[in-house]
Amino acid sequence: RAIDAASVNGEIFINVAGFGFDVDVLEMTRYYKGKIRGRMAYILGLLHALLRLRVHRVRVHDGTSCTEEEVLLVAVGNGRFIGGGMQVTPLADPTYGLLDICVVNRVRRFGVLRFLLRFINGRHLDMDFVRYYQAEQLEVDAADGLALQMDGDICGRMLAALRVLP
Repeated sequence: RAIDAASVNGEIFINVAGFGFDVDVLEMTRYYKGKIRGRMAYILGLLHALLRLRVHRVRVHDGTSCTEEEVLLVAVGNGRFIGGGMQVTPLADPTYGLLDICVVNRVRRFGVLRFLLRFINGRHLDMDFVRYYQAEQLEVDAADGLALQMDGDICGRMLAALRVLP
């Protein structure tokens, strides 16, 4: 069946693009993959990212509103899943012409564990530090050069203009 694609600064992605914690996990997993094979590299990458938990100050503009906030992560989904099955944007449907946006604001370390347990199954949307909405386009900028991932590949640091391609 025909599905939408999405783009970041003109580069195509199909599933999810993100900033923040998911990129930290990817970077740490890449480090451990050089030393350990299999799923254990991902688990160690996740634990390492949790230990050095960072928030980032970002500006998010969706065409109608603009916010500046401290975030753990911003995920923009055409699809639902990242990291081997975690449902970051559980309501996303790649056929309806919109991107699903999940913004996770500052979370206390203890709260992150609770969040991750719910995040795995896509049950995080009602948490008070999670904002979830849909838009055709989005612009994300961070003063500290926040790294970006598209479909699980780290793509550098940049101001990112994202849009759905129906």
